[in-house]
Amino acid sequence: MQKQYRVGDIRPNPFRDIANYPYVEDKIETLRASYRNTSVWPTIVARVRDGSPELAFGHHRVEAARREFGEDGRIPLNIADLDDAAMLKMMANENMTEYTAAASVMQETVRQVVLAYAEGRIELESVVFTPGRGGPSPSQVRAAPSFIPGLPPGRPGMAYTALTVATFLGWNETKVTAALAALEEIERGTFQAADFRTMTQKQARAAVVGVRSAVRSAVGRGVDPEPVKRAAVEAAVAAARTGAGHEVVRQATERAGAGAEPPRDTPPWQIADRMAGDIERFWSNGVSVQGRTFSRREVVQLIAANRHADGMRQFVGSITRALREMTQTNSELLALLEPDRAAVEVEA
Repeated sequence: MQKQYRVGDIRPNPFRDIANYPYVEDKIETLRASYRNTSVWPTIVARVRDGSPELAFGHHRVEAARREFGEDGRIPLNIADLDDAAMLKMMANENMTEYTAAASVMQETVRQVVLAYAEGRIELESVVFTPGRGGPSPSQVRAAPSFIPGLPPGRPGMAYTALTVATFLGWNETKVTAALAALEEIERGTFQAADFRTMTQKQARAAVVGVRSAVRSAVGRGVDPEPVKRAAVEAAVAAARTGAGHEVVRQATERAGAGAEPPRDTPPWQIADRMAGDIERFWSNGVSVQGRTFSRREVVQLIAANRHADGMRQFVGSITRALREMTQTNSELLALLEPDRAAVEVEA
């Protein structure tokens, strides 16, 4: 049944969170131009609840009419008898058309399905548990309204999986799996919902995978995972804002997460080995002088041979004092290393 309604009386789809479904301004302006030429076509579908029309889809068309004709303008709606499941599916189809790559919109659509299922407004296929027969694993099962895997005791009726949600929506299961992973991390507090608003679906999937990888790596290295997690999330969001591809987002995330290294105790034998090498290299390492390479011993010999040259006297004095201090220090250290000397404790 087709009927004219005042624009100001038309309500959005009850499953559409306007804050999470921003209007595409170019689309609004194109529709306004079309209305000026041909008026509003009778293609918008709605249902009536409590005496007012609720849109199934066509939100951009109604918003364009609101801006063009005002709240008191009247437009035609096709009224149908639609239940909540039909309203939710129609909204999802509209989102797939108007926001094909937006990760946050896909996440919001999946979120609305899970919440509606938890409230008993829609039904999903039953999750069949057949251990050893290809049934879903515990990591694949969630209990509405939560997005975190796991089925609390006493709530089998709220069980759902990516497959049951995908079947309801008619979407690809991979797309739903990625949305659920992001919603899980939002629920855990890893990401904020706003973090995904500038991301495509591929970027969001890469960000979640990258952050999880960084956290696992941190735990394996004995590093506090919280600062690693924050750094990885910030890197993912920053990379996405530059328009980077999903692989760049993932790599940036993992690099940020790999920044922290755990403190490691150096074994005594390694300290001794490094010290011995440093002492040997001090005298053997080459020093470049006028295009030629000399050892430090040879450099001292050259300085001694030219001690009376202009400006050399002050440097000869400095080197002499340094060598005397080095000789005294070496003698003291040699005495410590004598076999009959007790070990000396050094304060940290």
